[in-house]
Amino acid sequence: MLALYYQDPDGPGDDFGVSARLSSFARSNGNLKTECSVNSKTAGQWQRNISTPCNVDFGKAIYWVEVRVERKQPSTQVVEFNAVALENSI
Repeated sequence: MLALYYQDPDGPGDDFGVSARLSSFARSNGNLKTECSVNSKTAGQWQRNISTPCNVDFGKAIYWVEVRVERKQPSTQVVEFNAVALENSI
């Protein structure tokens, strides 16, 4: 699972947001794929949200995480990316 740690002042609202996507590049044929993604859905500081299980095999693919922080309008409120982590679901 991909865990996202963030601060989002409006949580499920759409004025602010933080999202993360785990993507892969297959070593055998170069196919690109999104393995899993997660976004901010709870308002507040130091929040954590997790994705559905990700399919990860480091022998077969190269992986990277893309993080997006969005703010629709100028604001004094803080929207912040803190960290991502790959976590085991066991």
